[in-house]
Amino acid sequence: MCAVQKIAEGELSRRVETKGQDAIQKLARSINIMANRIEKIVLSTQALSTNISHEIRTPLTQIKIALGILQKQLYNYDNPDVTDKIDSIDEDIQKIDMLVGRILEYAKQDLIEFTEIKTAVCLKEIILTVFNGLSIEINHKGLKIDTQWETLNTSVWANPNSMHLAFSNLISNAIKFSPNGGSVELSFLDNNKHQTIIRITNTCRPLAYDKFEKIFLPFYRGTKNGTEGTGLGLAIVQKIIKNHEGTITAQEWKNNDRILFEIVLPSISSGLIK
Repeated sequence: MCAVQKIAEGELSRRVETKGQDAIQKLARSINIMANRIEKIVLSTQALSTNISHEIRTPLTQIKIALGILQKQLYNYDNPDVTDKIDSIDEDIQKIDMLVGRILEYAKQDLIEFTEIKTAVCLKEIILTVFNGLSIEINHKGLKIDTQWETLNTSVWANPNSMHLAFSNLISNAIKFSPNGGSVELSFLDNNKHQTIIRITNTCRPLAYDKFEKIFLPFYRGTKNGTEGTGLGLAIVQKIIKNHEGTITAQEWKNNDRILFEIVLPSISSGLIK
C-alpha cells in the first residue's frame, strides 16, 4: 500500500483506497480513520501554537512600540537612571519574545515527527553555512575552528530545516560557552555501520558528571558563566535528532576541559547520493 507508506512518512492527508469487504479492506478503512484522527490532532495543535504565539507576542509588540515612543520622548531628558531602566525593560521584552519562540519551537518538534518531509541532506554544507553565519561571534572571541571530514559521505535522510536548526543550536552553543581564545572542533566519522557520526567539542569550564545527564532537559542551565539563554536549545536539538532516528550524547573530553557532543544518524550510502 503506497498510501500507507506516505502516511507513515508524514503525508497525513493521504488515504488508502477502500473497495470490497474483505479483511484487507477493513484494515484499510481502519488506517484511514486513524490517519484522519491524527491529522485533526496535528492541525488543532498547530492552530493552538499559532494562537498562543499571537496572544503573547501581540501585547509584547505593543509594549515595545510604546517603549520606543517613550525612548524618543526622553532622548533629550537628562536622567540616566530613567533611560537605563527603560533600556532594561526593552532587554527583558526581547528575552520574553525569544523564550516564547523557543517554547513554540520545542513544542513543534512533537508535531514535526509526523508531518515533515525528509530528503537527502548534505550535513557538511549545512555545517559550513552555520559556521559562516557565526563568523562575527567566532572572530570576536578569537576562537580557533577545526573541522575534519574523515568520510566523503556526509549526507543523511532528513528535513533540511530541522537539521540546520539542530546544528545551528549546537555550534552556537559551543561558541557561546567557549572562553575567549578557546577552540571548537567538529569531525565526521564513518564507522562502516551505515551510520554518520558527528562529534563537536569545545573548551569549557569543568562540569560535574551529573550535569551531563541533565544537559538535554528543557530549561536546564548547567553553568553560570555570564552567558544567557532559554535553556531550550539542546532540548530542541535532542528532539530533532530523535525524530530522525538518531542519538545525541554529551560527555567530558580531554581531562574535562572540553565537552563532547556526539550525534549518530543513519547515513545514506554514497551510491544513493549524486
